[in-house]
Amino acid sequence: MGRRNKKKKVYWVLGLPGLMRWWEADMAMMLSRHTRHEYVRWRCEPVKVVRLRPMMIAKFMEATKKPTDTLVFLDIDHAHPPHIVNSLVARDDLAIHTSLTFKRAPQMPTALAMDYNDGWDRSPEMVSGLNQGDILEVDRGGFGAVAVQRQVFSAILDLGYGIHNMFEYHGTADCDKHFAMLCQEAGYKQHVNTGLVSPHMTDIPSSITLEMWDKWAKDKGQPGVVSAA
Repeated sequence: MGRRNKKKKVYWVLGLPGLMRWWEADMAMMLSRHTRHEYVRWRCEPVKVVRLRPMMIAKFMEATKKPTDTLVFLDIDHAHPPHIVNSLVARDDLAIHTSLTFKRAPQMPTALAMDYNDGWDRSPEMVSGLNQGDILEVDRGGFGAVAVQRQVFSAILDLGYGIHNMFEYHGTADCDKHFAMLCQEAGYKQHVNTGLVSPHMTDIPSSITLEMWDKWAKDKGQPGVVSAA
């Protein structure tokens, strides 16, 4: 377990919708209540992630210097545990640390932990079995809740990309995949914490949970949750 560096700076951003529903507001209040007071929440307008993230990264790069200074992005459509920010930034040894999330589709709640072993233009290999509590090193995790250290952004900039290039859509590749490709080029893998789950919310409200994914995987003859922490 990496030791918490008390001197590092942590900023966190919760993407907001144009109109907030009660369960989103409740989750946001719980996050604010349980996040360490020295971790600064940056306010933002309800804009799409392809605009929000570059804006916050630019602000973050101006406000920080240490390689382990950390920027946390949270999506509003997840049932984040109240301690999510604290947990994501607790590991100085993980430059990109994400919670375990799932696709927002009850009929196919795929776990977002992917390796592109045959290249980024081919379908990825997705996790089909896990021991809950493991941290998976992958090419791409889910970005519903992610902590990214300054050193990652710096390495991407050193490759010649601009901040505005980090989250873009290219053909069929979404912005999270594009960022993962840049991370790989810069020499960074992503780490999915399977003991830290952020269920994907639907509009009922209900959510896509670990239990739902486990049942779906086992119905298909896959291992699902092999053991619990």
